[in-house]
Amino acid sequence: MKIYLILFASLLSVSCESKDSPENQPNITTDGQDSVVMEEEPIEDTTAVEAKLTLLATHPDIQDGVLVENGKVYTTCGGLIRKTSIGLYTDSDGFKILSNEFAGSIDIDSDNEYLYVTNYDDNTIKTYNKSTGEVNTITGELDGPAGIEMVGDFLYVTNFGAPPVYSGNTVMKIAKDGTKEVFLESSELLRPQGICELNPKTLIIASKANLYTLDLESKELKLIAETGLSVGNITIIEDVIYAAANKHNQILKITLDGDVESICCDDSDEKLTKPLGIDYDEENNRLIIAESQVGRLKALSLD
Repeated sequence: MKIYLILFASLLSVSCESKDSPENQPNITTDGQDSVVMEEEPIEDTTAVEAKLTLLATHPDIQDGVLVENGKVYTTCGGLIRKTSIGLYTDSDGFKILSNEFAGSIDIDSDNEYLYVTNYDDNTIKTYNKSTGEVNTITGELDGPAGIEMVGDFLYVTNFGAPPVYSGNTVMKIAKDGTKEVFLESSELLRPQGICELNPKTLIIASKANLYTLDLESKELKLIAETGLSVGNITIIEDVIYAAANKHNQILKITLDGDVESICCDDSDEKLTKPLGIDYDEENNRLIIAESQVGRLKALSLD
């Protein structure tokens, strides 16, 4: 997907206040562990006044990644909060739960037949058959799977890292039959989350406050932007990256040259609360955003 992630409910309701968990996880954020908390300064927002935010739906299971596809918005429930659902929103029918057979769903992508979902709580990838509703596990034994992106016939998955250490630094390559390999392991990656396709040969990966390109042929990882804020889910529109900065209630616009600006909103602005999931709705030229602690789905117009 063009995506990302944070995980806990009462501990976190996707913002977790746990001594064992880091500040910004796939649906996990805490302020209680100084060793992992970054000193972050909000990026000055010069366009928030013009931001056009619309509330689409409210439900406690709208917590993490979102996928926009053919007028439908698929949602995930977040990890480490004992939730098991994926959901569906349409402008005509509103929001409903599609299935309760998942395990801390984080991010989601699709092909014509299936949805593919990362499950943080049991370290698996599960599929949802769009026609029958059947759910199956295609692979397991991952390390806190977070972001997922399909390129060609393969799924690329970021490993955020499982509790209690959350030390993920890998990207997995997974075939649709579940065959998997470690595609990349790098000390430059620390709790990678958001992942999206720039082109058929290149991925964009978010790892804390940094964005990287990953060349699928050479496996070269290249730093392209330092945002100054921890980001999770990401999406891309015509070579411009949009990222959810959960801690500071901002949506960032990032160019491939590394320029960063906030398009909405800031710490003092109640328009946006803990944004986590993000994807682009091309038909309506808007970003679809999941607010992780409050369970809201919003649209940010780009017109």
